[in-house]
Amino acid sequence: MYMAKKAFVCTKCSKSFPTNADLQKHMRRENGQTIACDKCGIRFAENSNLKAHIDMHNEEHNLKCLKCDKVFRHRSSLSRHMKVHSSN
Repeated sequence: MYMAKKAFVCTKCSKSFPTNADLQKHMRRENGQTIACDKCGIRFAENSNLKAHIDMHNEEHNLKCLKCDKVFRHRSSLSRHMKVHSSN
């Protein structure tokens, strides 16, 4: 049985999204309805993304690159980042 994918389309820019939640997130961004981090000003369309970002400011969970001071939450992300600094 073939089921057509529903496309949720933005009425302002005609972009389509696979889910209504994705469309709603897009609309919040387009309408300037984002939430800013109090510490650095980065803006997010979703509360959950802001909460995860705020955790980055909590130093006890951070892993800092010793070469450029960039901060990571996961050791695997730091390891992947370190390849940027390795010379070929």
